[in-house]
Amino acid sequence: MLAFEVTVQGSPYTTAQEEVVAYVQGMGSTLPVSLAEREREHLADVRTVLLAAQLSLLATLAGAVAAGWLLPERALGAGLLIAGAAVLVLAALLAIAGIVAFPLLFDALHRILFAPGSWLFPAESALIQLFPFSFFALMAKRILMLAAFLGIGSGLAGLLLARAA
Repeated sequence: MLAFEVTVQGSPYTTAQEEVVAYVQGMGSTLPVSLAEREREHLADVRTVLLAAQLSLLATLAGAVAAGWLLPERALGAGLLIAGAAVLVLAALLAIAGIVAFPLLFDALHRILFAPGSWLFPAESALIQLFPFSFFALMAKRILMLAAFLGIGSGLAGLLLARAA
């Protein structure tokens, strides 16, 4: 959820937008009354996806902590270096894909994560009005920047550990 927090912090939101953000983060139970039933169902799906992402991140962090205890410094350093490089390469590839064809990337991501048709809404729908396409482009940019910084941090930590060993 850190990436989501980084994305929404400092953004001036309406009360309705704040309710939706709190709901999908699992910190709220109400949605704006202006949302249609299909929009509410989609937001419930988004909430589930974000929870799964958060649990995956926690499991990854737990694995990293366990590796820190179990692996010798040199092996841990190599692992952190490789992981950092992989994150940087993936972030760069996604950034290039986003710059070249963000609508296609957005579409592909939604096709993978959500049931067919459950995420398509007319331009005049309340959900699209609350969160226009530009919101998602900015969120993607900030998430990729955060991933790049984490990849750099992992790589630097890996270099330091490998050299210290």
